[in-house]
Amino acid sequence: MTVSAARKFGLVVSVLGIGLLLVSFTEWFLIAGRSEDMWSSFGFVDVVVAISALVAIAVGPAAQFGESRGLGVAVATVSANLAFVGTLLLCWRVIDPPGQDVVREVGIWLGFGLQAAILVFSLAAMGGGTPPRLSSAR
Repeated sequence: MTVSAARKFGLVVSVLGIGLLLVSFTEWFLIAGRSEDMWSSFGFVDVVVAISALVAIAVGPAAQFGESRGLGVAVATVSANLAFVGTLLLCWRVIDPPGQDVVREVGIWLGFGLQAAILVFSLAAMGGGTPPRLSSAR
């Protein structure tokens, strides 16, 4: 993979992170007749997802300006790990929503999809690093 491909993937991850933060304020669940967003319906999951989104936003600038020092790959690696945990937690909350008599709204589906896309594109951005050149001096 070329460096420019890693930069493009990094920009995609950043846009997905911004999208995830925006979606976090939409309706995720209808609990007891009351609409709730990500922030009001989760206790711990929202923190992990928010940190994952913020790190994802940092992948783009890191890939653009820090690729020569390997910063882009490092930030993409952290993003992929956080996105993996966030995807598992959101998958759990899709299967087992918080509370009883809960209706899943469009936000949980968009959030889950964006979190999974952050995972996929962070993994793609990780592959953009080039190993250091070995000296040919003998």
